[in-house]
Amino acid sequence: MASLKFSVSVDTYDSNKFHFSANPSFPIINSFARVKPINLSRLEAESWDIPDSNPVAENIKTSWSKDSGGLESSNYRNDIWRRFQGVKRVNRKDPNSKLRSARIDNGPEEKIYVKHFDGELDMNEYGMVSELSVERCNAILKDLERSSDSKTMRFFEWMRENGKLKGNVGAYNLALRVLGRRGDWDAAETMIQKMSGDSNCQVDFRVYNTLIYACYKQGHVELGTKWLRLMLENGVQPNVATFGMLMSLYQKGWNVAEAEFAFSQMRSFGITCQSAYSAMITIYTRMSLYDKAEEVIDFIQEDKVTLNSENWLVLLNAYSQQGKLQEAERVLLSMQNSGFSPNIVAYNMNLQSVG
Repeated sequence: MASLKFSVSVDTYDSNKFHFSANPSFPIINSFARVKPINLSRLEAESWDIPDSNPVAENIKTSWSKDSGGLESSNYRNDIWRRFQGVKRVNRKDPNSKLRSARIDNGPEEKIYVKHFDGELDMNEYGMVSELSVERCNAILKDLERSSDSKTMRFFEWMRENGKLKGNVGAYNLALRVLGRRGDWDAAETMIQKMSGDSNCQVDFRVYNTLIYACYKQGHVELGTKWLRLMLENGVQPNVATFGMLMSLYQKGWNVAEAEFAFSQMRSFGITCQSAYSAMITIYTRMSLYDKAEEVIDFIQEDKVTLNSENWLVLLNAYSQQGKLQEAERVLLSMQNSGFSPNIVAYNMNLQSVG
């Protein structure tokens, strides 16, 4: 059975410093038979590429909040158009009318007039709208995506009709966010086909990561795997974020087969995702597949993975669950010599290995 070999010798172990007896003098907090599933926020250091300025987003990490704003009217306080510079309220002849207009000035070359009726968006009311630049359209679309799915898709279609989607990956990513939230997967797949066809966009990992993120949030294991396979079939190389999301998704449901497929693909691309190694070891340990868990431990050394605190705890747990005291002590010592201070969780795991 494979075991983890560290540069720290067991001979340096100070029995006076760490004394793990079968009857410890201090209380054991709990059984740590299961390592807490990886939280998505731990993947922040692994270059999430989910749209915002990505444009798949500055954060996968991403907190896609619903903003509110608007003209100072109780009926229209959710109107997003006030946020754009130069919005001016237009006087209404009939104070009881629900019809109102807002004007947005973007300099001498760009003006947009938007008309609202009962909260609905009408972009065809004024002829000058088509003169908007792609950048300004994307800014409007991004703001709409944070407040209204229906208005986002309506404005997206307007952009298509007015030739604003040629090579515009950012706009497509925003629309795909909406489709992912709605769970309209067929429409999402059709949209990806149109990207590379009608709009001549380069479909890369950002596009698929947008949908994989939606699957992660909603717990759709099979769909997450589907998007990964489509990526591979279309010659799109995943990135660290892709595997981080998928492996976290598989860990939630202890999906061994799907995790093994994604993990093998990750290694074949030479991608190193710390959380993916932790997830794979945790899944195997949870399923009592200890030999396979130790194979992944060997991969950590082979792939020269820089371990973080979560990785160390996962390794310690894998040996502790098997009662392998010597290996667990090596991990604990190596963890400390790597600059990570073992906490009560680490000590308790080690105690279990002798209990």
